[in-house]
Parts: sequence; structure tokens; C-alpha cells
Amino acid sequence: MKKIMCKRVVTILMSLVLAGCQNTASSSSVMEEGKKITDAYASYEKAVENHVYGESWQADLSSNYTMSYSDDTKDTFDFKASLKQENQNVSFTQKINSNGASFDMEGYYLDGRLYNSYNGISYYEDMTYDAFEKTMMVPFDPLKLEESQIRSIKGIEKEDGTVQYVMELQPESAASIFTDRYDVYGLADYDDYGVKEAKVIQFYDRDGYLLQEKTSFTVTVSSSSQQVSVLYESDLQYSNINSASVSVDEKTMEQLKSYVNYKDIDTSEDEPEKEGDTVLEKFRSRVVSYLGYQKREDGTYRLDFNTNEMYQIDFENCTFTYGRYSIAYTYNWKTDVASSSTCNYNFETEHSSDGCDVSVIDTMKDVRQDLAMELYYCGLSLEDLLAEMK
Repeated sequence: MKKIMCKRVVTILMSLVLAGCQNTASSSSVMEEGKKITDAYASYEKAVENHVYGESWQADLSSNYTMSYSDDTKDTFDFKASLKQENQNVSFTQKINSNGASFDMEGYYLDGRLYNSYNGISYYEDMTYDAFEKTMMVPFDPLKLEESQIRSIKGIEKEDGTVQYVMELQPESAASIFTDRYDVYGLADYDDYGVKEAKVIQFYDRDGYLLQEKTSFTVTVSSSSQQVSVLYESDLQYSNINSASVSVDEKTMEQLKSYVNYKDIDTSEDEPEKEGDTVLEKFRSRVVSYLGYQKREDGTYRLDFNTNEMYQIDFENCTFTYGRYSIAYTYNWKTDVASSSTCNYNFETEHSSDGCDVSVIDTMKDVRQDLAMELYYCGLSLEDLLAEMK
């Protein structure tokens, strides 16, 4: 589960998804003092409908996942980014930290071209502004809720005209809202997915601009026979509305001109591809530049995802291994069999050897799915690889 979640996030990064970062406003997550709004929902509905966008602005957001497992272990995922927009030109930075593994991105969207730097690779991609907006991880428009989706709502108006709404959501509605709008991990794909509690807080100024949207969702899922409680929190804040500036000096512009088309990214560290290469040969040729694996002296490829987890591909023996602490699970794509120190599981026959309990088999299935995802990120598929092995 952990590997799949984190790899989804990396995929989003490579797809140039944007989201947000540090707090810059002074708004609070608790109800502030002010005049209580009698019909809070009607006021909130009007605020969302009359919401206006500035010609320029800065958006900062922080989002965080804390995953608590039934074996008393925890995983964390933090995302921070900052974005400035002026007349559909954008500059941005973002940073992900997941259990010690860090990923940084920065770039510009200028005159219909996205310039991006990721892990030392600088490239560009032409796209419309609408397409660029759709790649954003967290929506920058205010959440609009139906009254039936809200369990309770409170609203106050301060002396300066700022309005605050605090809304607790119905659990049934919260599950679909979280899935469709906020979740980048794909939690709904796991068993027993549900949202226990959810809160959304919005602030608007007297001119109708959204100043801040804060959320918190308590989510439960199960994976590998473990119950997992996930706390998701986000804080989107706007500042410098109609005064933000996106400027690029001559030196930076010259650097941007040196960026390569994303289709022509240098893969010289990989083994060269040849026309007619098999799926396995293509996978081997892309595993460094596409996935970040490092080739070792023994010919295997390894990725240390964090201090506790590693992934290894052995092309000579057709194996993909996931290791956590001292435990390793290995999947052989030639035989379609997974193994651990205690047992084996055959995916074709769905037969396991003695000693394979349900949790071990679930983990083996996760490892096989991990390989499928690695192939997917390389533009390939596990189905084609398995067919090639027959």
C-alpha cells in the first residue's frame, strides 16, 4: 500500500501537477469573533456564486497525510508549493517529502509553454492554459457544497467585512468530495474506504475574493489485513490579489530557451533502445531516467525510496523485490510467482504454499501491483510483459 501511494504521488509530480505551500495569511481554523450570520448556508451559497478571480494573485498551500497503521507504524506525506499568476503567466515551486524521500520542482508557464525542472532535468511542454490548470493537484476555486452535504454550518462577519464559514460535512458526501477533489493517493481504491469526519473552512473578503480554504478529513481504509487511519489536512491561501507579478529576467529567459522538449529528455544513463526491442528490453532501457533507479555493480537496479524501504529489479533473473527493514518480498515475472522467506504464491493458479497467511499474500499482491505501476510509468504494461515471457 505504502509503495503504491507514494508512486502515485511521484507520477503526479512528473505530470506537472501543482499544489500548495506555506501559510501567509493570518486566518485561523477556529471561529473568530464577529457578527453571527443568521442564515449561514444562504450567505455561504451567495459567497461561492459571487466569488471573483483577480487578474493576478499568489496561491500558497500546504497539504499533509498522516497514515496510522494498526501495527503502530506511521507514514507521512507533506506537500508544499507556491504559485504566482499574472495574465495567465505563472511561476511556481513545490516540494514533496514522504518518509524522508524528497522531490522538488520549479518552473514557469509562459505564453502557452510550461518550463519545468525536476531532479536536475529541465524540459518544456506546450499546452493550453486550460490544460495547464487541469494538472493542478488541488483546485484553486472554492468548494461549493449543497445544503444536503453539510451536517452543520456556522458563519460570522467581521468588522472589516471578512466572512468566515465553518462547515462539518455529512460522512457519505464527504467520501465522494474527498475522492473527487482532494485525494491524490487514491484511497478510494482500497478496501473499507470511508470518511469518518470532515471539516471545511472558507474565508472571503468584502470584495468577494476567496482568501483561504482549510480542510481536514479523517479517512479509514484497510490494506494487507491492516486497518489504516488517515488524517488529511490542507490549507490554501491567497495573497497579493491584483498585485502579484510574474517577471522573467533576460538571464532566466536564456536558461529557459535551453530546456529540451519533454519527448527528447536525455536518457544516456539508460541502456540505448533499438527498434524492435521487447517489452523487457524497453523496461531495462527506461528504468533509470523514468523511475530513478540506480544501476549497481552486480547488474541489478535499486531504488532506496526512504530509509526503511527499497526496491530492486534483477533483469537477469526476472525478479522485482520490495524490501522493508529486514523483510523482502520478491515477484518473478517469468513464473508469475511471488515469494518471501516463509512461503510462495502462484498468481496463475492462485495457490499458496504452507505458511502463507492472508496478510503475506496481500503484500505479495501489492508487490506485483507495484511492478505493474513501474511498467506503467515507463509506458509499458505487466500484461504485455507476462505474455512475452510465455
